[in-house]
Amino acid sequence: MVPRSANLRSAAPTLAAIGAILAVGALLRGPGLRWGDPYVYHPDEWMIARHAMTMVATTDWNPHTFVYPSVLLELHAGLVALLHGARPTTLAVGQPWLYEGEFLPQQFRYILAGRMLVSLMGISTILVVFETGRRLVGIVGGLAAAAILAVLPLAVEHAHYLTTDVPVAFLCASCLLATVIAAQAGRLRWWVLAGLLAGLAGSTKWNGLLVVGVPLLALVATRLGERPALSTVVERDVVVKGLAIVVAAVIGLVGATPGIAFAPSEVGAWLALLTDFYRIPDPRQTEGSLGFNLGALVAGLGPVLAWSFAGMAVVALRSWTEPRMRAAITIPVFILVYLVAVSLPARHYERNLLPILPYLAIAGGIATATLVGWARNRPLRGIRRPRFATGLVAIALVACLVLPASASVAITNAMRGPDTRLLARAWVLDQVPPGTTIAREAYTPQFGSREYHVRGSYFLHQHTLDDYRSLGVRYLIASSRTYDRFVDMPGAVEESAFYHALFALPEVFRVDPEPGRRGPTIRIFRLDPIPD
Repeated sequence: MVPRSANLRSAAPTLAAIGAILAVGALLRGPGLRWGDPYVYHPDEWMIARHAMTMVATTDWNPHTFVYPSVLLELHAGLVALLHGARPTTLAVGQPWLYEGEFLPQQFRYILAGRMLVSLMGISTILVVFETGRRLVGIVGGLAAAAILAVLPLAVEHAHYLTTDVPVAFLCASCLLATVIAAQAGRLRWWVLAGLLAGLAGSTKWNGLLVVGVPLLALVATRLGERPALSTVVERDVVVKGLAIVVAAVIGLVGATPGIAFAPSEVGAWLALLTDFYRIPDPRQTEGSLGFNLGALVAGLGPVLAWSFAGMAVVALRSWTEPRMRAAITIPVFILVYLVAVSLPARHYERNLLPILPYLAIAGGIATATLVGWARNRPLRGIRRPRFATGLVAIALVACLVLPASASVAITNAMRGPDTRLLARAWVLDQVPPGTTIAREAYTPQFGSREYHVRGSYFLHQHTLDDYRSLGVRYLIASSRTYDRFVDMPGAVEESAFYHALFALPEVFRVDPEPGRRGPTIRIFRLDPIPD
C-alpha cells in the first residue's frame, strides 16, 4: 500500500498548477465586479435583478417574465432575500425618473451579490474543465484545458455581469463532466445526473437545452462495438438509461422553472416574443450570424482556436478506437451543432457562444496531451527526454495564450475604471446647477430626482426639440447605444432627422469609449430657449 504522504507529494505539483490557474482565473474575474458602482449600466442585468427583487418584495414565486428561464433569477432572489433581511432597504422599483433597466444607487449591493455569484460560477467552470480533461486524457490535458478557459476574453468579460451566459456555460460543462464519468463508470446515477444538469442548463438559458444531446449521444457511442451476443441486453440498457436521462432533464427544467407547468401560457407568450426578436434582423448588424460567430471565436480564442480544432480532429479519430474516449465524441458534435443552432437566427450576440467555450477548451487540452504524448515517444539524439518535450509543448501553448490573456487583462482593467456614463455624470454635477431641467434617454448617466428635473423619454426622438424647449429643458444627453439604432438607418427617417437636428446644437461635452474606458459615447447638447 502506498503511504498517504507519498500520494500527497506526488499530487503536489498538480495541485499547485491547478491552484495557480484558478488564481489567474479569479484575478481576471474578481476585480471589476463593482463596474458602474453605484449604478447598473449593463443592458441585461435588470432582467434578472429587477424581477428577483420584485419576487422578494411581493413573495410571488412567479417572476412573470420568461425571456430567460428561472434558475439564475431564483438564485439571485435568494441572495436578495438574505441581504434584505440582514439590512432592510427598499426593494421598490418603477421610479418615474428611471428607465426600466436602472436601479436606485442603494440597490447596487443586490446586483453586486449576483455578480459575485456569477463570477464564482465562472471560476468553478475552470475546475470542471480541468477534471473533464484529466479523466479523458490525463493531468496534462486537464491543466491545458483549464489554462485555456481561464484566460478566454469572452468568458472573463461575462463573468463580471449578472447575466445567464456564464451560469449556462458552467452547467453545460458540468453536464459533460457527469457524462464522461457516466461513460467510464457505467452507473445509472451518473447518467441521471448528466440529464439533470442538462435540464438545469435549459432552465438557466433556453439555448442550454441543446446540451441534453451530450449524454444521449455519449450513451449510444459508448455502446458501439459491444459483442453481438449482448446486443439485446445493450439495447435494453441504452433505452433504460436514455429514458432516465430524458426524465431527469425534464425534472431539472420544470423543477427549476415551474412556470412551464403552472403558467404555460405566460411561458409560451414570452418564447413567442423571444422568437420574433431573434427572427427580425438588427439593422446595425450587417454581417450574417454564422460569419459573425466564427469571427467572434477567431477574435476571442486567437491561435488557441487551432489547438481546439486539432483536439476535435483527435477526438474524431480516437473515439472509435479507444473505449475510454468514445464519450468525447460529444465534444466536437456539440460544438458544431450548437454553433449552427445559434447561427440560424437573424440576430447574433457574442455572449451566446459561452456554452461551447468549455468544450473548445477541453478540445485544446486533448490536443495538448496528444502532442505531449507524441513528443515524449520521439527520441532526441537517441535520448528520450519527456520533461523537455513537455516543456516545449507548454511553452508553445503559453505563447498561444498570450493574446487572449492580454485581452482579458485589458477587459478587467477597463472594468475597474469609470464608465463613460460616470464621467459624463461627473461633468454634469460639476458644470450644471442643481435643479436644472435636463432631458436624457436610455443608456445615459443616471440622476436622482433631487439632483435635477429630469425629462425625456426612452428615446430622445420621442419628443421634438420645441417640446423640450416648452418643458424648460436646458441640456439634452444622448447615448450612442440609443441613437445608433436610428441615425441614417433604413426605415428611421424621422428619428434620424431628429438626431441630426440635435447634433447641430452646441455640444458642450462628449466622452467616447477607448481602450481602458468602457461604455457608449455620451454627448451633451445645450438647448437655448427661443428668443422673445
